[in-house]
Amino acid sequence: LVGAALCIFYLSLLALSELLPFGYAYLASAGSAAALVTGYSAAVLGSRLRALVIALELALIYGFLYITLQLQDYALAFGSAGLFAALAVDDGRGRPGAAPAAQPVTPD
Repeated sequence: LVGAALCIFYLSLLALSELLPFGYAYLASAGSAAALVTGYSAAVLGSRLRALVIALELALIYGFLYITLQLQDYALAFGSAGLFAALAVDDGRGRPGAAPAAQPVTPD
């Protein structure tokens, strides 16, 4: 369902941008796709708090994409820097459920 929601986002953005200014079309498309994914996440995860975290992450992602689209001349540099920052944050979090690194044993 999440993949379908992402496809519907682009399809609705294309359709609405023919009728509305791009900013309004983007807001409506991103809002509806985020609401769909958030509702699905709340039902599957059984937690509104986790669904709220997903909604905030989606808002950040769609906001980042909108800004990137508006920066025509600097879109590649801004997008690359954003992806680098996202990778750095993800690397800093580590793997969920992973055991801590073993400490070397030192003789007494």
